[in-house]
Amino acid sequence: VVLAAACRDWPAKLVTVGSRELLQDRAYKLGLEVYLADYSSTDNGGPHTAGMLSLIDLPLNQPAEPGVLRPENASFVLAQLQLAVELCQVNEVFAMVTGPVHKGIINDAGFPFSGHTEFLARLCNASNPLMLLVGEKLRVALATTHIPLREVPAALTKETLSQRIQTLHFGLKNQFGLTAPKITVLGLNPHAGEDGYLGDEEQKIIGPVCDYLRMQDI
Repeated sequence: VVLAAACRDWPAKLVTVGSRELLQDRAYKLGLEVYLADYSSTDNGGPHTAGMLSLIDLPLNQPAEPGVLRPENASFVLAQLQLAVELCQVNEVFAMVTGPVHKGIINDAGFPFSGHTEFLARLCNASNPLMLLVGEKLRVALATTHIPLREVPAALTKETLSQRIQTLHFGLKNQFGLTAPKITVLGLNPHAGEDGYLGDEEQKIIGPVCDYLRMQDI
């Protein structure tokens, strides 16, 4: 995905954190011509030119073979994320884009990891992280993340739901520039519980939270 992105022009400079050996091997296998240039903080921040890619080289622990999962490289994956976060925190870069990771392999290597959201929250000392999916004019926030489906009802409390919605409201106003965000809260059960016949979370948790937040002008 990174190499494919590097083959297009972009209005902003792209910098990747990864293994030079890995990226060169994948470029060869995919037939992509991408020149990997060593990144320097003195580099021009102008637009990205197709076929070039600034790289901060982190060595793999073990050679990576397509389709072969290696727990030995789990620390390499986490090191990439940590360095990228640090670059954002010191304003060296202005945004971070992550690639997919295999959560099971990272855990097999002995690193507790449920997902990007929780890992990044720990690095940033954020107590109430919110995952937000954004496309065109629609934004979808998640009340719970990265837990088994059977655990969702127990994880859905008035406190956590209220925090999530307030975080969303604040972000829509301050980061997306929406002066009066309109938030629709979905039900948990089929037909939103059908007045309690198909589950009562809507009556006991979701509805009361919405009523309370409406009184707070949300």
